[in-house]
Amino acid sequence: VDKVVDASARPEALRAMLNELSSAERADMEYLVTNMLAADRDTMSLELLKENVAYARLVREKYEWAKTLPKEVYQHDVLPFHVVDEVRDAWRKELYEMFAPAVDTCKTMYDAVCAVNANIPQLTGVHYNTKREKTNQSPRESMRQGMASCTGLAILLVDAYRAVGIPARFAGTASWHDNRGNHSWTEVWLDGQWRV
Repeated sequence: VDKVVDASARPEALRAMLNELSSAERADMEYLVTNMLAADRDTMSLELLKENVAYARLVREKYEWAKTLPKEVYQHDVLPFHVVDEVRDAWRKELYEMFAPAVDTCKTMYDAVCAVNANIPQLTGVHYNTKREKTNQSPRESMRQGMASCTGLAILLVDAYRAVGIPARFAGTASWHDNRGNHSWTEVWLDGQWRV
């Protein structure tokens, strides 16, 4: 979290940051700042926001599947820095560096989806385990522990996909029909529709 002594200085710090960005990054940052929760806008590290935008823009320009995404899909399902209410940490650069080698030779988004999915346990070291510290873990929290439940795994997979320009979102059910608990999973936007 940025150290801001006077809360009134935050808008000026945001304006100064916007002026440092390229026009494409500035448009992405303006979208995030306009649509983010007030608590995030008031307290999030500006360096974390800048890194998020820089790497989102990098993959938007690098991968063919990301280049052709509709603007709204990119903004809603690749650019965001969080999935639900997990800790806001700097996951995007780290996950990009982990997964880019696995997707750099992929010709299609489908191939990239398969490459991320096939490599996530080995590259992150995270496996399903309900003994994790909490439900809604950030990627770094899950990787530190080497474990996550379905919710933490869904967050991690959404962020891994987004880190390489694949639109992804979190989905789930609050309760099974037999009241045995909830379940979470990840969906990707592929061939113009959401798929599990």
